Amino acid sequence: MQVGQRVFSIGNAFDLGPNLSEGLISALDRTFGDEQNGAIYHLIQTDAAINPGSSGAPLLNSAGQVIGVNVAIYSLSGGSEGVGFAMPIDIVKQIVMPLINPNTQK
Repeated sequence: MQVGQRVFSIGNAFDLGPNLSEGLISALDRTFGDEQNGAIYHLIQTDAAINPGSSGAPLLNSAGQVIGVNVAIYSLSGGSEGVGFAMPIDIVKQIVMPLINPNTQK
C-alpha cells in the first residue's frame, strides 16, 4: 500500500443499494478520534466516497484485493466529504481470526 494508490470502496450508502466509488489513498497510519472518546489507530485515509451505510464494507485495490474495511468518515454534513478511513486488512484479521477460531495464535 502507498499514498496515491487507486482504491475502490463498496458499500450501501444511505441504504440506496450497492454502490462503488473510486478514490486514492490519501495517507497511511492515521488516527481517527481522540483518547478521551476512543481513538482508532493505524488507519488508511482515502478520498473514495464512504457514507453512512458503508461502514464494514471493503476497501479494494485495483486488483480487487481487500486491503481494508471502511470504519469511519470525517464529516461536518453527515455525508462524504472526501475524508474516509479504513482499517487495514492485516489488523482486521488479527481481531477477527481469534473470534472465528479461538485456537488461532496471534
